Amino acid sequence: MIIKSVTGSEKVAPVLRQRILDPLNLNSTFLDIEENLIGELAHGWIHNSETGEWLDVSGLPRTALYSCMYTAGAMLSTTENMVRWVRSLYRGEVFSQESLNEMFSIVEFSNPTILGYGLGTMKRVWLGEQAWSHGGDTFSFGSQAAYFPGRDVSIIVLVNQRNYPYQDFYNMITEQLFKQVANYYLYPHDITHLYNLKVTSTFIRPLADTLKITAMLNNPDNPSALKCRRRLRQRRRKKS
Repeated sequence: MIIKSVTGSEKVAPVLRQRILDPLNLNSTFLDIEENLIGELAHGWIHNSETGEWLDVSGLPRTALYSCMYTAGAMLSTTENMVRWVRSLYRGEVFSQESLNEMFSIVEFSNPTILGYGLGTMKRVWLGEQAWSHGGDTFSFGSQAAYFPGRDVSIIVLVNQRNYPYQDFYNMITEQLFKQVANYYLYPHDITHLYNLKVTSTFIRPLADTLKITAMLNNPDNPSALKCRRRLRQRRRKKS
């Protein structure tokens, strides 16, 4: 292994934690098999296209599933940690500029939406704006990450299902989230933050249960933007 030859470590997890996870405060990200999971793990589902059934595969031994994927698919994380990772990666806070230049050197595609593919990243267009993105899936989970450099916005979509046309879900959810962020993004220098996230349930059945998620956007770096809009609304009420 490259990591072993460079660092002398017999395991990958200690190197990841020392060089990437701990410096970026990714405390909810783990390499399964080598590290113990802290917290709840979402149930994974597989769709049987012949019967239409959804199978809950969370009871299967994770060691058997993730030992074969290892560094290619055994990382467990949360949307909050993934947003932080993607933003740090594309802003040049992880790799050197030389490595970033190699990563961003793309093979161009003749596609109006997907412009090309670099080293582990894809250059594409969403809602008329350029983004860097990549996705992946395992036995019963899928993920998609997108970073919009023009707005310094990162969006992560995690799906706990497989064997279903979920690519459309990725694109639809990413576009809707970006629309919400773009509407809030009245000041280009602002950085959006999510807080007070509430979920009605931690366990749902695909296409059967409804999950309600509520959250609030806050900007601790420049709270005057939100205060300004509140004052404007109050003034309009007084005048009327």
